[in-house]
Amino acid sequence: MIGPPLRRVESPRVMATLVQFPDTALYVTISLATESGGMWMSDSRSGRMRSVTKEEALGLLGSVPYGRVVFTDRALPAVRPVNHVVDDGAVIMRTHTGAAVLRTVGQVVGYEADLVDDAPTLVWSVVVIGKVEIEDRPEAVARYERMLRPVVDLPMDHVLRIRPQLVTGFVLDTLELPDTG
Repeated sequence: MIGPPLRRVESPRVMATLVQFPDTALYVTISLATESGGMWMSDSRSGRMRSVTKEEALGLLGSVPYGRVVFTDRALPAVRPVNHVVDDGAVIMRTHTGAAVLRTVGQVVGYEADLVDDAPTLVWSVVVIGKVEIEDRPEAVARYERMLRPVVDLPMDHVLRIRPQLVTGFVLDTLELPDTG
């Protein structure tokens, strides 16, 4: 879970809270635009951004095969594209021996996936924050090896699981709005 708010900024249009994950150096700023007490962000040119529940967010995440794992590597930000599956509420990915992401076992990482189609009739983004665990149960490893085929020409020797501690998701409802210009 996340720690208590360290700093909070409020105005009639924006609330932002800086929080820290206990036992880590990870800080996250959570921002919500508000109007009349509701939590939403709006762009009059393209529709309305709305937050989704954890269950909806994990469903969206499970609907695409690729995402990005976000972590620190030698004190620098690192982002790696990977394929994944969502299983029992956790993000599962495979990696090879020597991969930088393998050094994150036991640490908190971020995982992001999104979808923006060409129309755009559907736009969404999901972010998962959680600790990385190594999956070493033989039956689970064999199952994930069948589910997740390597996308690079390397042997994928390890299965990693991100157990979500925080899940956020936003969907852009693309509405036909009148031109006010």
